[in-house]
Amino acid sequence: MRAKRSNDKLKTVMLVAPDVDVDVFQTQLRKMGPASPQLALFVSRDDKALSMSEFISGGVPRLGEIDPEQEPYRSEFQRARIDVFDVTTMKSTSAHSKVFENASSVAAMIRERFGAGQQVTYRDGQ
Repeated sequence: MRAKRSNDKLKTVMLVAPDVDVDVFQTQLRKMGPASPQLALFVSRDDKALSMSEFISGGVPRLGEIDPEQEPYRSEFQRARIDVFDVTTMKSTSAHSKVFENASSVAAMIRERFGAGQQVTYRDGQ
């Protein structure tokens, strides 16, 4: 478990369909080290905006569209204690905004993790 300093300003950060280069994210995460805030990531593999961004960036995957069950992502998220919510199967008029259009369903996903006794940043009870 991460030690929290009393002067930490950010405790929890939720990244919703982030249009961030996966490699850049990994580098930033390493730089933050143990002082990083608790992270929750919402991904959707059918996000056309992120697919276009990946194309424009020369094929570099975007963090918000990865498959969190595939390696190396699965292991890296577990190691960094990032809780990942895959919203690919949620219905929406726009894949890029489905978390916001389905806010009550997303809140239920988070509540379910808390109800199971799991902190939002831990995955599979780890």
